Amino acid sequence: MSDDMDEVEQFSDSSSSVEAFFEVEGESVPSPADVGGVVAYRYEPYLDEQQSDGEEDLDGGQDTDNSVGNAEVGAEGGMADRSGRQENTEWCSCGHCTTMPTTTECVCCHEVQQINVKRQQLVHMMVPVPGCITLHPGLPAVCLDPWGLQCAYYHYRQDQGPLSLSDNHERYRYIAYRQFVRWCWGWLGAKIRVVIPACAVNKIRETFPSEEYTGFKYPPLD
Repeated sequence: MSDDMDEVEQFSDSSSSVEAFFEVEGESVPSPADVGGVVAYRYEPYLDEQQSDGEEDLDGGQDTDNSVGNAEVGAEGGMADRSGRQENTEWCSCGHCTTMPTTTECVCCHEVQQINVKRQQLVHMMVPVPGCITLHPGLPAVCLDPWGLQCAYYHYRQDQGPLSLSDNHERYRYIAYRQFVRWCWGWLGAKIRVVIPACAVNKIRETFPSEEYTGFKYPPLD
């Protein structure tokens, strides 16, 4: 791996699988009971493709399927049991989730306390509470607007350096995932990671599909 690649956080996304786990920089580390849907994974998300290739994480270790552990905490602070969720959407309560490639990704927005709080905040604005976080009126501006994501990327690049991603829409997805976590969780402590619900992941994927399969391209993030 080149020196400049070592200096930035590695991430990849594909149409077949994405482990939508995110750490957002913060000043303090809340307890697992305070951060629903937390997974104690390290650094930024990795795909199975990268893991199988032995991609190194920033501390020089191997981020493999085995090393990215089982310390998953459910929305209410208990261990989340997602067995039997793969290849079906019976676990979805919002009506907008789709089948996901791994059981870990089979999470509905209704299962995450922080996301439920975000939806219920609309009551104070006298706005009807949507049945899914993807129908929240704030989601497009925060996570789907390319101009807003450009600004978010510039902030990221200033702190973390440029993203080493060749697919421009992959960059948009990456920043959109980060924005979603920032929007719903506020901040997380170092090395604390959360699972983005399937409905939100798919909404972001639909908005910024792989450039390999579409002729339309958003302005470059560089």
